[in-house]
Amino acid sequence: MTIIGVLVVVILLCFVPIVRKGFRAVIHGTGMGIAQGTHSVGGWIFSFAGIVHSKATLLAENADLKNQLQNAALRLSSVDELVRENADLKLALGRTGKNQFVLAAVLEKPAHSLYDTLIIDGGAAAGIALGKEVYAGGETPIGTVSEVYSHSALVTLYSTSGQKTNARLSPSNVDVALTGEGGGNFSATVPHDLVIASNAVVVTKELNPRIIALFKKVTSDPRDPFQSLLLSAPVNVNELSFVEVKQ
Repeated sequence: MTIIGVLVVVILLCFVPIVRKGFRAVIHGTGMGIAQGTHSVGGWIFSFAGIVHSKATLLAENADLKNQLQNAALRLSSVDELVRENADLKLALGRTGKNQFVLAAVLEKPAHSLYDTLIIDGGAAAGIALGKEVYAGGETPIGTVSEVYSHSALVTLYSTSGQKTNARLSPSNVDVALTGEGGGNFSATVPHDLVIASNAVVVTKELNPRIIALFKKVTSDPRDPFQSLLLSAPVNVNELSFVEVKQ
């Protein structure tokens, strides 16, 4: 553009109102467009950041769940291996320790009976005696017969609050006093320096050890000379329809 052309434009902007007004409108429209575009881009960036954060959270939760499943699978495989090795050893020594059981139906469960007790059928008429051990699935000890009637019996579960059971922590082979805490839970106290395996279990002290409880976590203060363990029953008694009473 020549100098004369520039002067003409300046004169028009300064002295012709309609030209000046149009020019302002163009500048205002251009500015609004830029501002709206900036706002739109900012909103898109904020939305994208939210999506990325949500995805990262889901990925972290998914990884944690996978880790829990792997730990559970490891615990189950370790328990199965322990049972197999124990059975092979007893068979090789000619001491299978097979037990005889009386099958009994569960009449009342904790939701309808006294807390952490079962009422089963059979009673004295079926040969059920006081103090006999009661099993779930013929493998898992869950309690003992505490009262016997003619055609029924009361079973006190090992998890009954305050109930003490002498047992052994495996695989460390440390004797423990398993204490019932109610609701299928237990506690036990062991020396502070004892390393607790993630797949630790508490078993009976007999020729054919049976699993009574599964280790869940340590609940005591690290500064204490002893550590308290929180454990849970390996079966849910509320799902049982039948039990076996050892003879």
